[in-house]
Amino acid sequence: MSAVTVWGVTYLMHSMLLVAVVAVAARFIRSASVRDTLWKVALIGGIVTATLQVLAPVERILPKQVPQRMQVTMPSPAPAPVVANAPVAAKQPRIDRTMFAEIAYALIALLLLARIFVGRRRFLAAVGDRTEILRGPERELLDALAARVRCTKAIRLSASESIASPVAMLGWEIVIPSDTFARLSAEQQETILAHELGHLLRRDPLWLTLAEAVKALLFFQPLNWLTSAKMKEIAEFLCDDAAVLQTGNQRALAETLAELASNLAPAPPAVAAMAEGGSNLIMRVQRVLRAHPSAPLHVTIRFAIALVVLCAMALFAPAFGIVTAATRTVTREQANDFSDATLRQKFEGPYGETRVKFVAHEARVALDGSWVRFNTPDGYVRVDQDTDRGSTHIEVVPGPSLEPKYRYIANGEEKPWCDDARRAMISGFLAEEAYDGADTHKSSTWAANYSRTEDDGSEVKAQIMLEYDDKTGALDVNNSTIVQVTETSAAGKRSFVFDPRGGRWSGSWSGVRRESWLRRILKDAGASDKVVDSILNY
Repeated sequence: MSAVTVWGVTYLMHSMLLVAVVAVAARFIRSASVRDTLWKVALIGGIVTATLQVLAPVERILPKQVPQRMQVTMPSPAPAPVVANAPVAAKQPRIDRTMFAEIAYALIALLLLARIFVGRRRFLAAVGDRTEILRGPERELLDALAARVRCTKAIRLSASESIASPVAMLGWEIVIPSDTFARLSAEQQETILAHELGHLLRRDPLWLTLAEAVKALLFFQPLNWLTSAKMKEIAEFLCDDAAVLQTGNQRALAETLAELASNLAPAPPAVAAMAEGGSNLIMRVQRVLRAHPSAPLHVTIRFAIALVVLCAMALFAPAFGIVTAATRTVTREQANDFSDATLRQKFEGPYGETRVKFVAHEARVALDGSWVRFNTPDGYVRVDQDTDRGSTHIEVVPGPSLEPKYRYIANGEEKPWCDDARRAMISGFLAEEAYDGADTHKSSTWAANYSRTEDDGSEVKAQIMLEYDDKTGALDVNNSTIVQVTETSAAGKRSFVFDPRGGRWSGSWSGVRRESWLRRILKDAGASDKVVDSILNY
């Protein structure tokens, strides 16, 4: 499966999650400016976060807090059997379904883009005979409104007999309907121009064009149509507010909307029309008469809201990874290719319940763990395994020539790479199969505080913390290992201490065989003969 497909599935998950969250949040948020920001994030947020998770996986930044990734397992192709002296069949042409899917996607996207282009061309042809207004009351009124909001951008004002509602277009142009505009009062004309100026200042024609492009190129996400409709609806609300704040005349704006409603005509999707068919005019009239408009949020606050939402989505939303399934017969040549993957395993292993987290990026790992190869200098393999015996951390990174460098830490102590490390690494994608055929035994912990007083008044004490193999008695000596035995009597004090440095005897041993003395006390404290032999022979 290609990286483009991985990106597409990740985008689909992220955009669906974003739209759902924004749709719920918008029901409780009264500020139209905040809702406008959230719907714009819903439109482009999935594109941004999916790209970040594919190109820069979050586990590089927060390896300990990486979110669970969804995985799809792809079976490894089985090798074809080789038959001696078999006739060679003619090679049949292979049908590449992926290529057909990509061609079909491109054709649909091009058709949808062509639809936008044709619609805009038809609209421009319809208003192609528009007349630019260079002077007169309309021009003076627009210039006064622009100066009031400190807009220094040159705005083109034109009139057309082919439209029934004023529109704001790309290129900082406002087109007004000649016949309708002439019938309106001066106050109503002012509200029209203030409304359309609001569209230009908010860059609504550009946002609507972007929304149409996203709908066409990412047509497999149908919720983009809902997002685009919500963006257009809230844009009209905010421009109504801007017109009221500019003119201070709510009634004139409501009357203007009612007048324009009688001459509704559809406009191209990428054009911001004051009363085009997609906006709810009755709701807008009621809102204009009842609401108390407030100034929109500052761009810094809106940017901060968008950044918080995008960061939360990029860090904690699920991603989509590809993992090649391991075959039952493992050879040195077989391997898993990981572009970006996070796997979690939980199984009953030779050391009790085993939990494994396997994270890899741009790495190729042999199914038997005998080698690791990297595709890029920023590749890595990280494995964390927890068992009843303790914890294991494995990290493999590329060296200067992409040769792997291994690091194996068991119970906090760094150790040389070994078969245990190899099996722990591949258990991330093979689970208990990683330990098939391994000569492993269950590890046990011996913890005791032993005390006894003899008939002659001597006192014996033992403090023990030791890990060992319950089958062979082999010791797992680490920094937590301690065996301390002391005997205090009238003849003096004798002791034995065992830790990672080995065993050390001290005190008076006249007439006492040290090995027999230690064996007796340790067996009383619960040790087996094999464990005692391992301590004495360490």
